[in-house]
Amino acid sequence: MITKSFKSRAAFVLASLCAALSQGTPALGVPTNATQPIPAPIAMQSPTNLRQPMNSADCLKHVAGGGQGYYEHVAFGCSHPTAGYVTLIWDWAGGEVSGFHVWRVDNGRQDYGVHSDGTVAFIHSSGYACFVVTAVQGSGQSRDSNRYCVVPMAKPIQQLNVHPVTPAPTATSGKR
Repeated sequence: MITKSFKSRAAFVLASLCAALSQGTPALGVPTNATQPIPAPIAMQSPTNLRQPMNSADCLKHVAGGGQGYYEHVAFGCSHPTAGYVTLIWDWAGGEVSGFHVWRVDNGRQDYGVHSDGTVAFIHSSGYACFVVTAVQGSGQSRDSNRYCVVPMAKPIQQLNVHPVTPAPTATSGKR
């Protein structure tokens, strides 16, 4: 059951998201137009296994706070995919960090913001794109995670309603 306070928070988050999207906000997974220089890595573990979740339960495992309280809006995103966005998740076993920086790397290096709501990000992408993630601690970042590329799906093939055809009797059918 969705509570009234959740609905009002969801409406606020949606309004904020729409306003930010119109301005290109890296923290919301919308790139700035500038290609960013590669940051010098610091000695820390890199995120691993960057990928798309297999289902909403797989996504929820990567949301901070178990998707409760402040993080309900992130959990909502796991179970309600949005057209034009891709969900990315990754594994992290390196301890406490400030967040994770998502970079698009298929055409230069574009900044898709620092995400601090778990090991999940909802990224605006309507076509082929490749991403890496770095762990952020203070002003330093880890080396890149594995590179993960998203390929857009073609339009689904329309299903034809074909009824099975019973073969017509022939002159030899029924005779032995």
